[in-house]
Amino acid sequence: MEMGLLTWHLVRDEFNEPDLDGCGRRWCRSPRARGLVRDALESWLSEPSPNRREIAEGAAFAPFVHEHGAHRFGVSAVLLADERFLESDLFRGICASAAVARDEAAEALQPHLVRSDALGLERLLHDHHRTLIEAARNEVALDTFSDELAQSYEEIALFYRLGRSMTQTSDPLQFVEQTCHEVCQTLPFDWICVIFTRPNRFVAALSGRQFLAGSHQAPRLAFELEVAAQLKSMQVGERPALLASDESGLPALVGAEVIANPITHDGKVVGAILAGNKTGPDPEVRSAEMNFLEASADLLGIYHENMARFTEQRSLFLGTLGALTASIDAKDRYTRGHSERVALLAGLLAGAAGFDTETVECYRIGGLVHDVGKIGIPEAVLCKKGRLTDEQFAQIQQHPVIGHQILKDIPPLARVLPGVLHHHEKWDGSGYPYGLSGERIPQIARVLCVADSFDAMSSTRSYRPGMLRERVIAEFDDCAGTHFDPEWCRMIPKIDLTRYDELVARTAVTRDAA
Repeated sequence: MEMGLLTWHLVRDEFNEPDLDGCGRRWCRSPRARGLVRDALESWLSEPSPNRREIAEGAAFAPFVHEHGAHRFGVSAVLLADERFLESDLFRGICASAAVARDEAAEALQPHLVRSDALGLERLLHDHHRTLIEAARNEVALDTFSDELAQSYEEIALFYRLGRSMTQTSDPLQFVEQTCHEVCQTLPFDWICVIFTRPNRFVAALSGRQFLAGSHQAPRLAFELEVAAQLKSMQVGERPALLASDESGLPALVGAEVIANPITHDGKVVGAILAGNKTGPDPEVRSAEMNFLEASADLLGIYHENMARFTEQRSLFLGTLGALTASIDAKDRYTRGHSERVALLAGLLAGAAGFDTETVECYRIGGLVHDVGKIGIPEAVLCKKGRLTDEQFAQIQQHPVIGHQILKDIPPLARVLPGVLHHHEKWDGSGYPYGLSGERIPQIARVLCVADSFDAMSSTRSYRPGMLRERVIAEFDDCAGTHFDPEWCRMIPKIDLTRYDELVARTAVTRDAA
């Protein structure tokens, strides 16, 4: 209640009533009074120019609209009543609805009536309106500041989370999908879409991929085609912009405004981020939201550049490892391609066990470098035809330790080291170099032991031909629980060996040609 008048407010769907005590409070909050007031307030919210509403002789509700720019966010109803209203049937009906005596209610409302002279009423309304407008402005300013502060905090928190995630995940699909969903949860849009160009020579995993968070009503294929067409039209240096309906079919397809911003890398457009179907009380796209989308595009561009560098460095690193192990395998024409095949088998076994992509790749790399320690073994011992002496076999047994020493200072290979060091340990403890047994043998080493032995038995050596597949499987059945982890022996029939057989055939051709 302001300036002595009874005032009801409906602001942002929140209904507030005059703050009175006793029977005055019950009168204002009676079902009859509430019905009259809410009917007026809800009508005024949608009327372009709300007018005063007469409710009885000597009584009317006067509207006061709360607006911010072109946006109406609330309305108030002020009861303008004089002595005549206290004698009306409506007043008595409200008293009955409130279950209060008419005389008691009249006494409670007496201080809140207006004088009948026009000048006094005009002055009172002027002062009251000014008070309401000032209160509304303060409320809007406070709400706007509060909303902007909350939005800024959410944006900072989002970029902090994504910045940390950028350094913790090597899966570009996972990071982009996370970014897409996080942005959709932060900005007031029904959907966020991220798309990358095809082909993508920088990060192959993202080539032609589209990511969507939220939902829209457009047909999926039509939406994806329009997004792809929009990407093709984007240029380096473009700021986030509303898509014009005469230049893009996307706004008409989703039935709402769409904003888009390119994702760039090395002076080229490699993708785009789009947002559409804005939600909330303010239907207009604000500059703060466009700036946030631009910052999101910049973040994705930085991540894309980092992933491109990582992919290039990783390819160089793995290429170097591959060349190193291939040179070791090539010392003996019968072990040529062995490390490549063990790497394939280790990855297949890890995948069949349901391990995540990163772990599968770790096991594959472990297979690639498991024999790198043989570089420290004399070639005469490595390539000897026939049985090794005890002294020579003791030299061979040192290759896991040598390999571990060679690789231990390379940070990306930290998870691989246990496999390199222990891939010749046996389940019953009769292996080398430390005689570990059972669960004490690292998981990766147990897998590499199976993969290494499978290829050794399947391959032709100087002293024997390769075993048939049935014989190899039988050996694993016989040695499960003594030489090998039984769980990994049972995994062998679950893997597809087509690619492995192709590698064996290719190596055989190369060996015969040599």
